[in-house]
Amino acid sequence: MWLLNCANYRLEPNDLDGLSPKPYWILSHTWGDDEVTFQDMQNPTLAAQKKGFQKIKAMCELASANGQMYVWIDTCCIDKSSSAELSESINSMFYWYQKAARCIAYLEDLLPYRGMNIEDELRRCRWFTRGWTLQELLAPREVDFYDSQWNLRGTKGQICAELSNITKIDNDNLKFPSSDSLQRVPVARKMSWAAGRQTTRIEDKAYCLLGIFDVHMPLLYGEREQAFVRLQQTIAQKGNDMSLFAWIARPDDGPMKDLPPYSGLLASDPSQFAACSGVEPIRDPLLPSPSWIITNAGIEMTTALDCSTGLGHTVITRASDNTLRGERCPSVYSFCYRLFLHCQPWYWHDHFGTPDSGSHGFALWLRKTRSGFVRFRPTELCLVQRSAMDFNDPGPIRIAISLTRQQLYDTKSDLRLLSDASFVPHMLRWGF
Repeated sequence: MWLLNCANYRLEPNDLDGLSPKPYWILSHTWGDDEVTFQDMQNPTLAAQKKGFQKIKAMCELASANGQMYVWIDTCCIDKSSSAELSESINSMFYWYQKAARCIAYLEDLLPYRGMNIEDELRRCRWFTRGWTLQELLAPREVDFYDSQWNLRGTKGQICAELSNITKIDNDNLKFPSSDSLQRVPVARKMSWAAGRQTTRIEDKAYCLLGIFDVHMPLLYGEREQAFVRLQQTIAQKGNDMSLFAWIARPDDGPMKDLPPYSGLLASDPSQFAACSGVEPIRDPLLPSPSWIITNAGIEMTTALDCSTGLGHTVITRASDNTLRGERCPSVYSFCYRLFLHCQPWYWHDHFGTPDSGSHGFALWLRKTRSGFVRFRPTELCLVQRSAMDFNDPGPIRIAISLTRQQLYDTKSDLRLLSDASFVPHMLRWGF
């Protein structure tokens, strides 16, 4: 990594894993017009003429006043003309924020103190809407928040409750951040933290989450939404957290407009996890742990399926305000199977009319095609009672990862043919 010397504005290399790494402060901010680049900093005199230099100057002065010689700022400390350096930087950035002596969050649209409630002021700041700043909030142990005039407005520890209300991140993960504690948080819940955030490049919706999920992958700018699918595949290869599949689509989701009735098992955008902030895993030694591998034909999973039509089950949907809604469903879904997701809603049982949230878990609908299974009704999950489940003799199944337009057309054709044939349960393992 490159560090900026606060005394002479020269870039110097730093080996964080070496014998004598240089301590540094790190800046978290939102990009604006006329930012200073790595190439600009080769001539600090010329760089000082750019608008973005004022932010660099103020950061260096603040660090120097507190006895720090070096700072790291993403605009000017990464040589973005080198694809190799850019890839290494993005894959290492969470670690760099963790190792910083202090993180300074500069909120350029936060006005000096005017007597308002700090939470109300912070909610209006662009910093809380950007994808990259999520890891910059989570990774450092301490973050100092500065307003547009570089006045300290509070630290992460001091305003933790307000930050939790704004971001929906629980207090413990804000107060006591560590890679280990983050990895114990269900995948769906971490995805929900990113659901409302935006990035300039579509691919960065995935790349900005690498450190939060402790995964690494090459950057392929130009792959668009496929980057997020690839991120989920990488996450799936690390563990067996089935909350990864507990997303719920809405017709107004960006890439899912004109929502089809079928989809693959993986989400197309973080927004589809927006209602998952309360998802928790079901830790029951009597439940068999699922296992799977990712192949070019789909996700090969060893599990048990239920061919019940689900009469009277509770349908869980995502409302326009990204909260979960539940209602009893009297209809019957023909030619369907249910895949249990080994996770549950930990505080929603009163809304759904179930006597005990611990006795229920999430499941999703599958339908069988000639080449495997596809997800049916991606706009909903179902809440199922666990006490009646029978997990004897799980077997292998294949589920599509995602569906292209042609695959969606083929799926509809397959299902029309199959619906005309006799329905034979593929793998009856549970009873509800």
